[in-house]
Amino acid sequence: LPDSRPWSISGALVYLALTTTHLQLNQFGLDGPGVKTLFLLPLRAEDLLLGKLRGIAVYQAVQVFFLLLLMSPGGRLSPLHTTAGLCLAACISLTMTGVGHWTSAWTPRPLSRDSFRNARQAPLAVWVGTAASVLAVLLFGGIYTLTAWRLPAALPPVMALTLGLCVLAYRTLVLPATARNLDRRREVLVQALG
Repeated sequence: LPDSRPWSISGALVYLALTTTHLQLNQFGLDGPGVKTLFLLPLRAEDLLLGKLRGIAVYQAVQVFFLLLLMSPGGRLSPLHTTAGLCLAACISLTMTGVGHWTSAWTPRPLSRDSFRNARQAPLAVWVGTAASVLAVLLFGGIYTLTAWRLPAALPPVMALTLGLCVLAYRTLVLPATARNLDRRREVLVQALG
């Protein structure tokens, strides 16, 4: 059996990574009035943001599991492109979650649990999210495409290295800065969501 098309695997995974953008850009929206309690707990802002990251990651991992399960009977999934596609999607998702740490503290909005998919975001947050999504897809998709074209066998290690660099940038630059921002904007979140 021939390998499945690399672009269908990576494209589906990237699309799936972008389907949770509305949650990533408004990470405290589902907390509603409970955000007061969340801020009263003896947790550092970094721990709160890491918890949001982990929650989104688990949600996306379940979706990825079912997507790959559905794709596998139609054709043999290429381990090379599946692994690289997972790293590509994780880079984009991590980037969007980092951007969401900013927008969540900047323009918090309550999310209704009844209309989970139809979340109204602040217009400026939508523009920032759209721009960040496009830039992330261009950057990481460009690395993926260039590597797939020039060194196809090196695709998984290159994308794994790219993901490692994203994680390092997130932990050393994005998380501390967004945690400080969250500490400054706690009252804004309580007023907007409570």
